[in-house]
Amino acid sequence: MHKLLKNKWIAYAISIFCMFLWGSAFPAVKLTYKELGIQGGDYFAMMFVAGIRFTIAGVLVLILMFIFDRKNVNQMITKFPYLLKLGIIVTTLGYLFFYIGTGNTTGMKAAILTSSSTFLVVIFSHFFLDERFDIYKFIAIIFGLVGVIISNLNKEFNWSFSLIGEGFMFMNAVLGAIGTMYVKRSSSSVSAFAQSSGQFLYGGILLMLIGYFMLKTPLVFTFNSALLLLYSGFLSATAFTLWYMVLKEYKASEIAFLRLFIPFFGTFLSALILGEKITWGIIIGLIFVIIGIIIINRTRENIVKEKYVNR
Repeated sequence: MHKLLKNKWIAYAISIFCMFLWGSAFPAVKLTYKELGIQGGDYFAMMFVAGIRFTIAGVLVLILMFIFDRKNVNQMITKFPYLLKLGIIVTTLGYLFFYIGTGNTTGMKAAILTSSSTFLVVIFSHFFLDERFDIYKFIAIIFGLVGVIISNLNKEFNWSFSLIGEGFMFMNAVLGAIGTMYVKRSSSSVSAFAQSSGQFLYGGILLMLIGYFMLKTPLVFTFNSALLLLYSGFLSATAFTLWYMVLKEYKASEIAFLRLFIPFFGTFLSALILGEKITWGIIIGLIFVIIGIIIINRTRENIVKEKYVNR
């Protein structure tokens, strides 16, 4: 896998596959809520279900680790402090802020604030990872942000602000960016399997306990809801493990932009599975995001050329 990821286009293809899996979580989660009868404002029921999903994901990655990366299984214990912090940042706190925030803001603002995590990674990388921030990355950020805004123009938007709405969504974005910085700085010494499994197991169990003890009414699980949770766990396990492998090989600011594909895959898959509409705004917005990715690549090509010229 290490040799395959050295090829930029293979790495991009794998990354976009990860975005497809994450995008498929949108309809999968909606179907799970419907199957379990979870209403829009029942945040703790959502957290409980999310905790189960991520715990399942952690177990699945651990099983894969025993098959493909047995020599590093001991990192689940030796790297426990690091993995627990990662789990709390990305899984426990990240999704706690996400579920409460999305229930207290509009769809457009939720999409914009969630996408801001991508831009924060580019900015944070300059200060914490010594990755160059230049005019190409700035222009790419503008194109990406415009793309997200255009794709959500049909959703309600206002300029109001609340701590538990927009504030929590922005905190979710900040935590996502911090998680990426944390992984990038420590990834060389920790297996991608251990990072994914530890993040899900330790963070997911905490999230599940918070949701369980705050539940208003007990949930009745069906065969279909169990299958949906199993799939949701599988997609998280696969996407995060592959993503962390790619993150080991490439600059965070370079590949973070690919995460903007997630809401677009989510929208297209929701249209196919749930019968939701695809608007021209979504298609135009996607084009803007793709232009931003091309511009980010221009940065990489210029760096390579500079190195070649300065030899």
